[in-house]
This record gives sequence, structure tokens and C-alpha cells, in this order.
Amino acid sequence: QRTMRRYNQLVYGIDYAVGMIRDELEKQGIADNTVILFLTDNGYSCGAHGMGGKVLPYEEPSRTPMIILDPRHPVSGRGARVKSVTANIDMAPTVLDLAGLPIPDNMDGKSLLPLLDNPAGKVHDSILLINAWGNAPTHSLAVVTDEYKYINWPYDHEMEAAEELYQFSTDQYEMTNLVANPEYKAVLEQMHKRYDQS
Repeated sequence: QRTMRRYNQLVYGIDYAVGMIRDELEKQGIADNTVILFLTDNGYSCGAHGMGGKVLPYEEPSRTPMIILDPRHPVSGRGARVKSVTANIDMAPTVLDLAGLPIPDNMDGKSLLPLLDNPAGKVHDSILLINAWGNAPTHSLAVVTDEYKYINWPYDHEMEAAEELYQFSTDQYEMTNLVANPEYKAVLEQMHKRYDQS
């Protein structure tokens, strides 16, 4: 409960700070010409899967809010939601695109501005999640699409390597591992290919 109180205090503090920033933009008369990107590098488990913390590849600690407010764009204020997978690697290309600057070819991310024009579109077929935490044997690599998540736990030491496969449309809380389900063999093979290409 103490952790959850601190977590909720932090969320409240961020909400209050964003409000202060927006008020200041209004006072300076630049709110209509300022793009706001709101995002974070991780979520928090809050007891999901019986765990706390932020370093696991499940949805609660890895999925985060990402909000783009561009008051100059017609979609602004309409509450458009994008279901396509995106990642923090997309921030630099998005900022460069907003500034009218070229995006270097060696950047892994992609500009998210096309999603403002077409919220039903996509910029990635899949993204990679990497969990690396010091020297702990809980490192993992996951591949995420709009529909599935594949997690590979390449354990060593006394822990056995393991795989997990989840389907978001039927299991948004990732409670049923489909790796051993023969009906998902083709999906698993496709996710293996995406994993190997990452």
C-alpha cells in the first residue's frame, strides 16, 4: 500500500506539473504554436502477475501513455486513439519531422506524424522490447505486434530458458501462455522469425 500511495502521488504530481506547463504556454501566448509530446520510458506492474516494478516485458510495465498534442493539426482535441505499436525510438524522428528537418537513414525509429493524419494506420509491423537490468538473470527480449507478444527468457545459471506467447484481443492481461498450444504453432513460428530479425 505504501508503494501504491507513492505511485499515485507521482501520477498526481505529473498531472499537476503538465497543467502548470500548459498554463504558462497560455500566459506567454504560444499555446497554439507549441507541440506537446507526453510519454515515459516505462510503466509499472502495480501487482500485475504478482509483481511490482518496471523491468518486466509484460504490458503493465512496458506499455505507456504516449500523447501528441499539435494544436495546429485538425485532429487536435478530438481524442483520436492509435492502436498501432509505437516505441520511444520513434520520438527523435517525430521531433525532427515536426521541425521540418531530415530524418537520418540510420535511425531505427519512424516519425509518428502520419498517425495524426490517419489514426487507423501504422508505422511499424512490430517493435522490440529489451529488458536488461544489471547482472540479474531475468533479462528478456520480446517482440510485439498489434495482436501478439512473444517473450524469450534466455536464462542461464540455475533458471531454465522459457518462451511466452500472448494474444492481445483475447487475453489483454497476458494470463494464458500460448506457446504450447498447437493451434498457435504458425503464429509462434512467425514471431520466432520476427525475433530473429530484430
